[in-house]
Amino acid sequence: MPDLGSLLTLEYGEAMPAEARSGHGFPVFGSNGEVGRHGKFLVAEPGIIVGRKGSVGKVTWSDESFWPIDTTYWVKCASEDRRWIYWVLTALPEFRESAKIFKNMTL
Repeated sequence: MPDLGSLLTLEYGEAMPAEARSGHGFPVFGSNGEVGRHGKFLVAEPGIIVGRKGSVGKVTWSDESFWPIDTTYWVKCASEDRRWIYWVLTALPEFRESAKIFKNMTL
């Protein structure tokens, strides 16, 4: 069985202050889930968001393109593995604990 590092990478989200969000369009995710909407997206497909600050290690799914803000990571992986990886990450307490270790490190 492959290790997670061979299946995915954790990419940093980008800042999107609340006052800059349009209020409609694509979901904007913070470490604790959806925090708003905006007319542009950063990730152009459904995907996985992982809390990096605040709710460290919390795993969230987006059914559509989305903008992960700078308190999160987003998971880069093969599209055919994405949903499976989401379920694995939500079930692994080890992942949530290791996310706490890596919360301020560059991956």
